[in-house]
Amino acid sequence: MRGRNRSFAFCFLLFLCLCHLFASDLIRIFWVTDNHLKYGDPVLEERLEWFIEEVKREKPDIVIHTGDAIDGKRGREYALKEIEQFVFYWDQIPDSVVTLFVPGNRDIGLGYETAEEDWLFYSGNTEKIAGSFFNRIVDFQKGSIRLRFILVCDFSRTLNPSALTCWLSDALSVNEGNRALFVLSHSAALFPTITDLLKTVPHREVSVYFLHGHEHGGLGMMLQESEVASKVWRYLLGGLQDGYYGAAQTVFQKMLPFLVLPPFFEEIIVDASGTMTHRTIRQP
Repeated sequence: MRGRNRSFAFCFLLFLCLCHLFASDLIRIFWVTDNHLKYGDPVLEERLEWFIEEVKREKPDIVIHTGDAIDGKRGREYALKEIEQFVFYWDQIPDSVVTLFVPGNRDIGLGYETAEEDWLFYSGNTEKIAGSFFNRIVDFQKGSIRLRFILVCDFSRTLNPSALTCWLSDALSVNEGNRALFVLSHSAALFPTITDLLKTVPHREVSVYFLHGHEHGGLGMMLQESEVASKVWRYLLGGLQDGYYGAAQTVFQKMLPFLVLPPFFEEIIVDASGTMTHRTIRQP
């Protein structure tokens, strides 16, 4: 009987070890975009707070934000207050979680009064690459999975197009260790450039996922374009603010509360083969 108990205990421990091994060979990503945090709007603040609480509770490997973190429409004074608000919540993300942030037009673009220098604490660079502090490469490895993230600041006011093309060409030339490649940008403007450059990259076999926001209009992550032969996919994610549009609709939303839709973000899972799956997580 003791021998059977020992065999059972050994098999059970082996099962737990194997479960941990296979579970560790998955990379879990939370992706959010376009929360448009507006100073003085408690609903938009509550939506961002909900997302941060989910990150703190679930502790994914990586959190991605593809821009328009703030509203930015009411002048520099309010925009700086909105940045301060955003930082208050974003800095609550545990240190164990890798955060990747690409600013959008409302954060740094022409017509708005904050620039890259106001966001440098999230750039990860001390010098500009192809004209922007936010253009950078992040290689991430967990277990047997290695991913490359290329962050492209498409709304930078000082972007150097020719230097950007050269830099992207080098960045897209991934080594054999990478299982998948993610290009993160606020808009889809650079997707044609990416697809053209990929045609010149020799011996590329990994999948490329282009992730962006900016366009809104969808309550989840939606496939926009794909080139299956080239293993390139472009995905749009609706904004964290989508379903609530502030004072312009306040009267209608009070009369018809079902017009207010719950906030959401996307959970992305990448396995050891570099295959990506995803699901939309909404506030209950």
